[in-house]
Amino acid sequence: FTTPLKLIGIGAPTKTFLEDVAELLGTEAEFPENRKVANAIGAAAGNINTECVIRIEAYKEIKTSYPTYLIIGGPQIFAIPDYDKALEEAKRLAKEGAVRRALQQGISGELDIKLDISENTYQRSKYTHPEYIDATVSAKAVPKKE
Repeated sequence: FTTPLKLIGIGAPTKTFLEDVAELLGTEAEFPENRKVANAIGAAAGNINTECVIRIEAYKEIKTSYPTYLIIGGPQIFAIPDYDKALEEAKRLAKEGAVRRALQQGISGELDIKLDISENTYQRSKYTHPEYIDATVSAKAVPKKE
């Protein structure tokens, strides 16, 4: 499928994908000088937000009974041996990801970042502390209300 028509990118995020779409359609992409204004008007009039979710999963190696916590959903998967440190890293990554996506979507100005943390634990009867199964850290970025 091709088209002889040019694709016009309106809104800041179009620059991230429209050239690839145009190439697939055998046409060209054009970006007006003031294309970002379209998103700014929409962001001011609407309730635009974006979200980044990071997961923490407990992983026990065969050779030890101590868990390691995998951080999943950021730029790479990695392990941290301490749950509290893994949670702090997940919060940081979720906030950074939400801000990055907000900027890609054309949200400008100051942002409010709201964190939501959901932890799944398991309590064995013979232990005093719960075991962490997994956790989800979600960061939402919304434009600050004036």
